[in-house]
Amino acid sequence: MLPDFEALIRELPKDAVVAELGSFQGSSARAILKGAEPRELHLIDRNFSNLRRDFLPNDVVRLHEGDSASTLGAFPDEHFDWIHIDADHSYAGVKRDIDEATRKVKRDGLLVFDDYVFFSANELMPYGVIHAVHELCIEDGWAFRYFALAGRMFCHVAVARLPDS
Repeated sequence: MLPDFEALIRELPKDAVVAELGSFQGSSARAILKGAEPRELHLIDRNFSNLRRDFLPNDVVRLHEGDSASTLGAFPDEHFDWIHIDADHSYAGVKRDIDEATRKVKRDGLLVFDDYVFFSANELMPYGVIHAVHELCIEDGWAFRYFALAGRMFCHVAVARLPDS
């Protein structure tokens, strides 16, 4: 259990190859750059018009505009040390991202999920993150490594494959 996203990021592997699905304004990307010091940070988003570019240009950051699952699918299997998933929060959207991410992250890699909450009071809509993450753990042999608290309980979790899966 960790107090916040920044503490979670500091626990993750340094000098890693990282992908972030859904960057919006770039606040998570800035936290990843500062706390995890990745070798490569691939930002994947449908539209970068909202991205605050104060941390760009940066030799570490690479922008990939397009659908999160499709764009991630173009990378080689087992390419990333960890992947931060914060794109489409619907159940179907999270499942699509998980299906690609489980192939694209290394066997000993991590998947980090943002907005681990049932319902967004901000948007007045249900989120599918919790359900999709629980399915991944129960059906595919992944387990919780970290749980980070957040304001209004928009928490973050990191999961890893169990050794025998």
